[in-house]
Amino acid sequence: MKFNYMLGIGIVLSLVGASLLLAFGFLYLRPYIDVQNFKATRCTTVHMSPGLNPWYTFVPCQCAADGSSVCESRYPCIWVRVNFTDIDSDEVIRNVTLYDSYETYFLQHDAAQCSYHKCNRIEAVNSESTRNFFLRHNTNSSYSCYYNPDIRSFAIVDVVTLPTVINCMFWPCLAFIIGIVIFLVQVFHVDAKKSSSANKNQMSSLERQWARIRERSYGRMTSTGSERLVKAEGIERASHNTVCVQN
Repeated sequence: MKFNYMLGIGIVLSLVGASLLLAFGFLYLRPYIDVQNFKATRCTTVHMSPGLNPWYTFVPCQCAADGSSVCESRYPCIWVRVNFTDIDSDEVIRNVTLYDSYETYFLQHDAAQCSYHKCNRIEAVNSESTRNFFLRHNTNSSYSCYYNPDIRSFAIVDVVTLPTVINCMFWPCLAFIIGIVIFLVQVFHVDAKKSSSANKNQMSSLERQWARIRERSYGRMTSTGSERLVKAEGIERASHNTVCVQN
């Protein structure tokens, strides 16, 4: 059986595109829905200290974000307080908690209020990542951040923006559409080819039947002509014999 490579390419493209759409939808689209109303501003660190837990005390955590893994780890807790300006009213919002991402805010704002959350299997990686965050956002440093105009009690360093979502969702969507188009074109092409082959076979069958009928008709006509010729020869011979007898 001959393999249709174009049909295979269409199936692979559609499956890859669908898988990436689901993955990027979970990684980018869902977080963007939570922060789509956030506005950009500049934050200035005014205070840094350990959170509700001392710096030398580690906060326990599970390695899997959904809590399904038995892997347990720890990370140091640091609490960063910042000031920022409300873009709409030009009011300076003072002494609010800074978080590195909306996920950290979601996990920490009711608990230890740690500004940075890193839960790798290796605790040394968590400590190094927290230390780097501490150095980038030390006291009196200024940097870009985002805030919710309706809830101005916190700020976030990094959010998923609309251009990022469009860029991440466009290419998988394009691959999915191209794969579906190739698949449908190949399916219809194969069906049309089968129908054409069936019609051709049917026409060939009719032509063979017509040829047989013509052959039979020609055979009958030839046989009738031969019989007539034989009868004519017989009659001629009989006439000749009669003439001879009379003489």
